[in-house]
Amino acid sequence: MIPDPFHPAEALTEMAAGHARALHTLYAHEAPAMLALAHALVGSHAAEKLVRDTFILLWHHANADEARRELARAWMYSILRHLARQYPAIPQQPAPAGDGLLYWAYCRNGNVDAAASGAGRISPEVRMQIRAQLRELLEEDLRIGEYVLATLPVAERKSVEAEMAQDPRAARCALRWEDSLLSLVDALSPARAPAGLLAGIMGRLGLKTPAEPRPEPPAPEPPAPAPAPAPAPKAVPAPKPGTRRRTDSFLAGLVLGAGAVGLAWWKTPAPIPIQTIALAPVRVAILQAPGLSSSPGWLVTVDSEGQLLMRPQVRTELPPDSVARLWAHDGEPGAPRALGIIDPNARVSLPVSMLDGLGGMPYLEITQEARRATPMEAPEGPVLFNGRMVRFEP
Repeated sequence: MIPDPFHPAEALTEMAAGHARALHTLYAHEAPAMLALAHALVGSHAAEKLVRDTFILLWHHANADEARRELARAWMYSILRHLARQYPAIPQQPAPAGDGLLYWAYCRNGNVDAAASGAGRISPEVRMQIRAQLRELLEEDLRIGEYVLATLPVAERKSVEAEMAQDPRAARCALRWEDSLLSLVDALSPARAPAGLLAGIMGRLGLKTPAEPRPEPPAPEPPAPAPAPAPAPKAVPAPKPGTRRRTDSFLAGLVLGAGAVGLAWWKTPAPIPIQTIALAPVRVAILQAPGLSSSPGWLVTVDSEGQLLMRPQVRTELPPDSVARLWAHDGEPGAPRALGIIDPNARVSLPVSMLDGLGGMPYLEITQEARRATPMEAPEGPVLFNGRMVRFEP
């Protein structure tokens, strides 16, 4: 019997309803590919933690709009790659000539610290080759495709971020690029997930690993009318390693389209050099704009020195008479805690002790408020971004 096709959106919908078996199923289908990609992005010593943290965030954000749509799998991998950009950069090979260039760009990581310092800047010649190969892959805005690859110069990246923050169509375009680039992930050799990785994810979430259902005994065969042997069943060809079913006919069309134009220019290069990475953050949150959950607005971590570190992922424009205020609350009725006015386009660092008394996983919220001289006890303006802290054990 051919198994039913797997739909990530269906699994995420069940996860949003609290069904642990759906997380187990999603892990079984996607963990090998995610782990293979994580090895390329952050190195072998950080790969398992990146995959673990990604699945924990998927559980907590499974009710996002994009998790229930046709680009659900692209949304999942965009979260993994956004998280990876907060990890220390690892040594990279020089850009290959021609073959393997998109794979090289996709696995560069695009570390935010390296990008801010100008390290790893791509030459104009290499950028032209990347744009040419992107044009063969998908007929969409090339700037957004380069943004997804993290190969844009800083000024252009900020321009695209501002556009995505204001225009949902641009954000959806980014997910379409992410989906098309999943062909690079599906061509990787799936990694064998360690036996304890799933148990660690379930344990961090306070869930029990579902017991596997016992197979039903086969029904007895009816007596054959004649001694002639029954014909042998036709064998179902096994899928190629790393291949995945897409979520619906729309995504299937993308796959067929990619096959029609051909991807002869792409080959998997040699393994990328890896270094050992020590990771400090133990808590993280993704803050997203209400109704626009296709990409993170802010990434928030807590480091080993007790600092709440907030990194904006998009540019936010405010009227001259407005400010951005940061709030925290525990999800219970009552006034939130005011954490102060912040620059919506700059990194923020605060003592994590400011969250004391709000439980282990408080909600963070950024609102737009009128500029005033007196303190505020509760938010009055619209919510710009919000999200919940999630604890990760090192």
